[in-house]
Amino acid sequence: MGGGVHRPPRPVIERVDRIGLMGPYGYGNLGDDAFLGAMIQNIEERHPDAELLGFALDPVDTERRHGITCYPLSRMTWQEEQTGGNPFTRLMRRLRTSDRALVRRVERVASRGVAELGMLRRSYQALEGLDALIACGSGQIQDYWAGGGPMSYPYTMLRWALLARLRGAKFVVVSVGAGPVDHRLSKLFFRWALRLAAYRSYRDEWSRSFVEQEIGGPVGDPVCPDLAFSFRHPDPPARGGDGASDGPPVVGIGPIGYYHDTAWPESDPARWAAYLDMMATLTQHVLDAGNRIVFLKGEALHDQPIVDELVAELHRRGVDLTDRSLDLPIVTVDELLAALSACDVVVAARFHNVLLSYVLGRPVLSASYQAKIDALMAEFGQSEFVLPIGEATAPEMIERFDRLVAQPDIADDLSSIVARKRKELDDQYDQLFARA
Repeated sequence: MGGGVHRPPRPVIERVDRIGLMGPYGYGNLGDDAFLGAMIQNIEERHPDAELLGFALDPVDTERRHGITCYPLSRMTWQEEQTGGNPFTRLMRRLRTSDRALVRRVERVASRGVAELGMLRRSYQALEGLDALIACGSGQIQDYWAGGGPMSYPYTMLRWALLARLRGAKFVVVSVGAGPVDHRLSKLFFRWALRLAAYRSYRDEWSRSFVEQEIGGPVGDPVCPDLAFSFRHPDPPARGGDGASDGPPVVGIGPIGYYHDTAWPESDPARWAAYLDMMATLTQHVLDAGNRIVFLKGEALHDQPIVDELVAELHRRGVDLTDRSLDLPIVTVDELLAALSACDVVVAARFHNVLLSYVLGRPVLSASYQAKIDALMAEFGQSEFVLPIGEATAPEMIERFDRLVAQPDIADDLSSIVARKRKELDDQYDQLFARA
């Protein structure tokens, strides 16, 4: 029998000359830095001459961190760039300050409409010559964060998917997370956007099931791990690095602004106060057990005020942090990894603080605010160390913490799972881009 010549399957993106990477990046979110950096690293490894563009909520921050040309993802940034000197803008300013509510409403509709038309024109121009636009990582299929509602991220994704297709570029959705999506119109926008994609994958089974069952999106798409698992970073210090080896064990404490009026889509002072009290009590217990702590941030800017409030509450309780807290800078993802590497155990709320702790072989206790964290910890066999953030009490968290530090070392178990996820991601990169 004659044999044919084996030809490898064609990559999803056959030309890799000019690639766009879109997502809610910016504002110092270090999880975004990790998976966007991972995508950039893997494209450049396979196609070193490719031109990469970013489309981000904060293009200035994203461009500074990643060294690629970036454009605004939404109309708000371009709206802020307007000089305000033209007659239309002066008229809108007069309407905006009117005493009549109807006039102010007309101004909002008119100004947003004009800003959206300008955004569409500039977006279309920015996509010129693009081979593919990749919705890259993050929990992009949601309508709770970044303004909330159908006209926030659901409309944004649909708009860019349509514009990319009109420009002849492939629209690709890679290892994204899903949920929550509450509005019917949001589900419709996402359903349309996903059907325009030449390739789709989700970072966990929960997200894929959510898209299929709650949104009515395409079925049978692959699950491929969060892109941050494939981020290649300078080798961080060994456990106990940054001077931590000279003293007691170090515990990373990573609070989040749960229902805080500056850090959450909704504000609820009672919920925030209960969470702050729980975290302060847990931190006191960690210190009383003879450990030192390092305060962790998952967002370089927005988490600092939350850490400051936790420190203030500890001081109010008479807790002296002198020589008991490591002061490590955390502004970049490499600095976050260095801080995590100095820890023996991590208490984290943010998704990527949990993920990157596992990458470094560190066990985690989490007060979880979303199903994605539950799913991640279940994959690593650590479900007993996650509690719902709105229900977790200080005694429960303390009991789980004590149990966590008493368990046998699980670093080898964690590293084997991380290695498998990296292999799955490497296969996906090859499927998307092949190699030059």
